Amino acid sequence: MRRVALLLLIASCAAEAHDAHGRSNAPLEARHPKSPLTDPAIHLDSGKALYQASCVACHGDDGKARTKLAGSLPVRPTDLSDYLMESMREGEIYWVVTHGINQSMPAFESKLDETQR
Repeated sequence: MRRVALLLLIASCAAEAHDAHGRSNAPLEARHPKSPLTDPAIHLDSGKALYQASCVACHGDDGKARTKLAGSLPVRPTDLSDYLMESMREGEIYWVVTHGINQSMPAFESKLDETQR
């Protein structure tokens, strides 16, 4: 129920939110949700495994997007280690992972469940 309400809220807004890397079109409401994980440390190992499986090819082990695949793409993936990423809120990051960024980053809504995202 909470997930449905969150998705409806996000989908209903056309305004754009703050965006550290200048590419996402996350709505303003995406800034407000916080992670429902009460103790993120217990999810660290599974999060690392998911990053390795789904993100490392483009963003790299260190998040700097200096991979062979990243270099061959028409739009270079975001450097996740950049200090500007610190200004992105949990909800915005969740929104980007869920919905992707135009043609530059795939959406993971159908590939990862809510907790994984």
